[in-house]
Amino acid sequence: MSGETEFLNFLFCKKGKFDFIVSSVSIRAEEMSEWLKANKKLADENNGWLNFDILRSQKNPDKHYAKTFKKVQAKQEVTAKEHMPDREADLPF
Repeated sequence: MSGETEFLNFLFCKKGKFDFIVSSVSIRAEEMSEWLKANKKLADENNGWLNFDILRSQKNPDKHYAKTFKKVQAKQEVTAKEHMPDREADLPF
């Protein structure tokens, strides 16, 4: 699967202070708002949903970060005939 990874630098998570708190999340509202606007087309294509993953830092397991993965459509191969339909079939090369 090809695509691109984008780190969500406006969303930060850390381990909750109590056992019943899975994660404490902090969001930079202005940056998140801009990101949501920029990705509206992607959400529309996905029935209104935008997905991201929360990952644990290797250096400090109590710190978490968010990233998203955007799938890139594979380019469809085009034959020479489809690319240049007016090309003569009897060309010497």
